[in-house]
Amino acid sequence: MLGIVLVGIILICIQILYKESLLRRYLYFFTMVLLSFLIGVFSTSFSQTILRYANYTCFFMLPLLLIIIPSITYKNAVRNIVFFYNWAAFFIYVYYYFSPYSHIMQGLYGEYYSDDLTLGFSNPNLTAMMLLVSLFIFIIDFFDKRQKKKPALIILFPAAVIFYFIWKTDCRAGIIVALFFVFFAMLTDLKFVLNRKIIFAIFSVPILYIFFSLLSQINVMGASISTGRNEMYKLILNSTTFKSFLFGNYTDYAFNNSHNGYITVFATFGILVTILFIACYYNCYNFYADYLKKINSKSRRVAFLGLLCIIVHSSVEASFLTTGTFCASSVGLLAVLCLDEYESEII
Repeated sequence: MLGIVLVGIILICIQILYKESLLRRYLYFFTMVLLSFLIGVFSTSFSQTILRYANYTCFFMLPLLLIIIPSITYKNAVRNIVFFYNWAAFFIYVYYYFSPYSHIMQGLYGEYYSDDLTLGFSNPNLTAMMLLVSLFIFIIDFFDKRQKKKPALIILFPAAVIFYFIWKTDCRAGIIVALFFVFFAMLTDLKFVLNRKIIFAIFSVPILYIFFSLLSQINVMGASISTGRNEMYKLILNSTTFKSFLFGNYTDYAFNNSHNGYITVFATFGILVTILFIACYYNCYNFYADYLKKINSKSRRVAFLGLLCIIVHSSVEASFLTTGTFCASSVGLLAVLCLDEYESEII
């Protein structure tokens, strides 16, 4: 019953708050940050909350990036830098693939061997996430070159290699999202992804996944669809009181990765901040979609598809939406690639 109420409240509020404007996006963002800070203060103390400034900075880094990126000038120059950076990252990935660190997980507690490809990252899932963004950028680069009548086929080679690396991580979420992205990017004009109903449906996926994983025992690629995440979701939902429903359980769950972007925010800060969090993203995405309707650019629509895939991926991993640092900056690169040089009516 609580789950049904949670879904209903979130979806209704997002629809009410959908109207986009720069002022509204900043209003959502700063209200969200202020409310989350107050929840931290009243749950622990002012001094302890201040000590978590790094967590707050990382937690809210990506929505702020999505708000301010449209104000960047010289976007086409930045676009070329992103493409160059992606090629550099590709050669680094290839180097690590043939190095002794190809299956080594490096973390706080030392180095461990993994049967799955890690390329030196702390776990295969994180490896797949970083490779996923690289794949997105290569496909964007491919369509960008085609649009400019430049040689483009060569870019499909590193894209194929990156997809192979994703497959070797054995990260099902990464593999499925990669297949979804490549299929729609290569076989459609992607104008449908700019439709508000499609965007709303995509934003509903992480919520629906939570309850689908709780109710279903379906296997995907040889393992349960939830792979134990449903137990974490059950723990959070079953321990929810009226107070934690509104303001979260900051003491027990503060900034923990609950393997779903939305429920991670809900467990930490409650339904009010969760609504503002999703509304801020939803508002930004609708702005990007309306922006892209004004220009005819397949490569930029592919970039927007990449942003939508980030939301889908957040159904099983919270890192893209809440970890900040290089996860947020990677998604920020996709946002930059959505935009064009002209500045009229973008804010």
